[in-house]
Amino acid sequence: MGFVKRGDYSLKISSRFGDAFLQYIIADADGFLELENIGGESHADGYEWLLAYLWNIKFKRAYRLGLPKTYITRNDRISRVRGTINATDYFQNKSSGKYLCSYREHSYDSPATSLFIKAYEAVAHYSFCHQTRNIYSAFLTANQGIKRSQQEILRTSHFTNPFYNDYNVLIDLSKQVIDRKGSDFDSQQDSSAFFFDISMLFEYFIRKLIKRDGLRLLGKFEQRQQIASGALSGYMRKLEPDLVIEIDESLFVFDVKYKAFDSQFGVKREDLFQLHTYIGQYGNVAAIKGCGFIYPISEERWASLNLEKHRV
Repeated sequence: MGFVKRGDYSLKISSRFGDAFLQYIIADADGFLELENIGGESHADGYEWLLAYLWNIKFKRAYRLGLPKTYITRNDRISRVRGTINATDYFQNKSSGKYLCSYREHSYDSPATSLFIKAYEAVAHYSFCHQTRNIYSAFLTANQGIKRSQQEILRTSHFTNPFYNDYNVLIDLSKQVIDRKGSDFDSQQDSSAFFFDISMLFEYFIRKLIKRDGLRLLGKFEQRQQIASGALSGYMRKLEPDLVIEIDESLFVFDVKYKAFDSQFGVKREDLFQLHTYIGQYGNVAAIKGCGFIYPISEERWASLNLEKHRV
């Protein structure tokens, strides 16, 4: 989904199953199930809201690590020696009872803190950001009122501590939020584009649901099969089914489709051929006990098709 704009012409590709479902799978994929009916804003004009929604989810996820801390160097005149003492100053001012010391300590203030504050203020008008207002307040306190220019905060580098990897993702998104010109149809730029691959996100969402049920799910590149492509060079085509579940040394192979199921004609021919190819190759290494396709479907359409009584 997304849009392309060039001059006075624009093309918008909408989310096939609506923005509500899109919000749900984005939130669930990062471990946050949002409350229903959280927003009243209109998303009719573009997909700027999607970037804001992603940012807000990542903001909550990163904050589970606590406020990010960095080391800073201080040079203070203090009554007890700390870090490295300035020997010259000591002999010149030893009667003062204080020592000029250079030492390092943790600090919550950093350019990243200012970056997150600036990004939140850019998306704060969306109703789904109201739930993270308390996190924003915590960052405001940590920032201690320090003002930084936009150029400075956009130069914010990643944290080197791997513990803060989630904050590094947030740093990248925050820069996009702040410098988001061209991310909607109202942009004054002559050309712009924004695309988001929902099919990959839906597949990731399904994989997480299966893992939550405790099933053994093979990795995308685990036991990967290959078949001849007919190329004179001998090139082998890789086979990568979306889901391969292992139960009692048997396999279940599924393909995930982010599109509406055709109740009249069923699965498309090329999709059927693809699944049969998967089954044939994976059946060479283990027994195939089940296979199929996974489609998203609304509760209303499920009921209207009476699928509860059908076994496909």
